[in-house]
Amino acid sequence: MMATIQKSDIEWLAANRPRDLHDLLMGTSAYTQDVSDSFSECDDESDWTLVIHHLLFAEQFGAAARNTKGEWKGERYYPSHREVFDGWLVTGMSGLHPAELYAYLVDNPVG
Repeated sequence: MMATIQKSDIEWLAANRPRDLHDLLMGTSAYTQDVSDSFSECDDESDWTLVIHHLLFAEQFGAAARNTKGEWKGERYYPSHREVFDGWLVTGMSGLHPAELYAYLVDNPVG
């Protein structure tokens, strides 16, 4: 039986293992199942894309930067898209498959 995935688990992953969460959403994780099609199951593909960008931002700039609107690197500005990520959490985390996430968390607990 699968345990309920808590939003706090997803927040922790985004802050501490953003690449793993990114890979689960992209369907490139070792935990991706053959029937998985993350992109096509999203309610809003543009939001899904910005969630992916938020995770890449977190990976590049670190957990503390996730709470900013964005970061400058040289002359280039990188927006964090934090507000889209927060909305995605509230609206059900489209594209994230519970069975894949559960299998990942069994092998890689949060905390």
